[in-house]
Amino acid sequence: MVATLGVWAGICAMQSLAADPIATMTIADGQIRVIQGAHRYAGVAGMRIAPETIVETGERAFAQLESGIRTQLGPQTRLLISSGKGTSLLQGAYLLSGWLKIDNSTNAPLKTGTATVEITALDGTLIAWADRERTMLFIESGTAQIVERGAAEALTTITLAANRNYQRQRGKPGVRGTGAGLLGAELPTSFHDALPDLVARFASVQLPPQPDAGFSYADVRDWLVLDANVRKRFARLWRSRVHDEDFRAGLIADLRWHPEWHDLLFPPPPPELVQRDARIIPVNAAATGSNAPRAEPAH
Repeated sequence: MVATLGVWAGICAMQSLAADPIATMTIADGQIRVIQGAHRYAGVAGMRIAPETIVETGERAFAQLESGIRTQLGPQTRLLISSGKGTSLLQGAYLLSGWLKIDNSTNAPLKTGTATVEITALDGTLIAWADRERTMLFIESGTAQIVERGAAEALTTITLAANRNYQRQRGKPGVRGTGAGLLGAELPTSFHDALPDLVARFASVQLPPQPDAGFSYADVRDWLVLDANVRKRFARLWRSRVHDEDFRAGLIADLRWHPEWHDLLFPPPPPELVQRDARIIPVNAAATGSNAPRAEPAH
């Protein structure tokens, strides 16, 4: 009976996790964590990935996602998969930190941001590294188009051809060059090879997600203090966490960085209650027929 319940729980979790999936995880080597909705799972090959999912890799870990576009995450990488506005794996994605190798030979729609750059088109293969302050890109093949985020000047599309690189520090103009040298010796070993096409192996395989330890506020704080266009979705996805003591305390402490959580933390009274309080008449006024003033609305 216990085993049956465990299988049923796994199936229910799988259905929740893979609602309208847009990609399949075809490689999961090392510690991979997947945050879908308000839950966290251990990443496994064969797992379906739905829109608005965060995939994070641990030290010396890597994962590959496929859906027309093939995308490999290197070690210590944090990637938000799709805003759900399109069907492409990287349409509306955001690289918070770490390594990506993207093979978009199919020229699928793509719009992937970092703190300083937005990649708006790619018809080949690209390697990216980013953190909260800097982005580095190398175009391995084909061409890419990018836009500098937060630039003071009018946004201009920059086209990068094969074997060209680009780097940009927050608040500074981007710098272009030639070759992959700027990525240094830390380039993940698997990035030296072409990304394998593995998705067909999992066409008839859909593994139930493996529940992982829940995530704390500290685990996801970096996501919650990003630009509003990235972070606001989390108030919808994680709203149930306002009842968790640790998570709630973190939200309140940092509320100035994510004000969209205010009404979830401190819900305003229902309109009908406000109207009722404004109409309250003191009992003694009704009993004596005096002209005593009505009670003032509560402030």
